[in-house]
Amino acid sequence: MPPGGLSWLPPERIGPPMPRIGSTRRRGFRVPAWAAVVASVACLAVIGWNIRRMYVDDTVTPDRVRVGTEIGVELAQRQILKFRSRTGRWPSSLAEVDMDGWALTYRADDARFDVSGSDGAGGIIRRSGTLEDVPPPPNGPPAAPPP
Repeated sequence: MPPGGLSWLPPERIGPPMPRIGSTRRRGFRVPAWAAVVASVACLAVIGWNIRRMYVDDTVTPDRVRVGTEIGVELAQRQILKFRSRTGRWPSSLAEVDMDGWALTYRADDARFDVSGSDGAGGIIRRSGTLEDVPPPPNGPPAAPPP
């Protein structure tokens, strides 16, 4: 028993000394060095490819710009018609319908509106609307403003 060590334990709990871990065990399966090098190079190549694809956007084409502009003009038209249905008037600008960040042009008079945008290739995408396009408000006609 070591002095001041495990003297407080009963002798049956101490037991025989344990063998050293590396002395009697067989070695397990070892990976060849060339396989480890090939696997690490493959992992680094995949990581590099994914990082490149994350930061390089080479998918912008004129067709995609045109489709994006068409979607923006269609969304603006829907927002304008919904605004007219809710309030009874055309919005004064696209900022009133939360579409001011889009590169669109908006014009309105008493009976109609025009929304247009450029597709970047010289073409213009345009939508127009009139009072007949406005759906009825969900809770009846809009209330008249107080005098």
